[in-house]
Amino acid sequence: MQEAIGYAHEVEVPTVFFNIQRVGPATGMPTMPAQQDIVQTNYGSSGDYYPLAFYPNSVAECYRYAITAFNAAEKSLSPVILLSDAFVGHLNEVVDPDDIDVEVVPRTRPPLGTGKRFFTGLAHDDAGNPRTADAGV
Repeated sequence: MQEAIGYAHEVEVPTVFFNIQRVGPATGMPTMPAQQDIVQTNYGSSGDYYPLAFYPNSVAECYRYAITAFNAAEKSLSPVILLSDAFVGHLNEVVDPDDIDVEVVPRTRPPLGTGKRFFTGLAHDDAGNPRTADAGV
């Protein structure tokens, strides 16, 4: 996951990653809560950036922060990580979506399929050729 987050940041693709943490590798203890991915969220990927991250503590906040995460990704053109754990993941709560303000942020770039774009992972010019001088990503 860290490589994908770093790549999305490099090529300025607004993405949202949901990380619901649990104890142990593989199947581990799937119903036990854990918060061991917090440091990994901040420092796990290569590069000189810190991803935006949200950590809700209720079902209503999960809903609200999911919307906030997508809006923040569009505004910043970078990955956003929404963290949670087994405590929140197993909560049952009545949430009225009408009680939560939903702001839809307009896209800063046209959606995919509406023009020519290159996602190579390399610094490149407008034609997609690798360039180190006067390059755009």
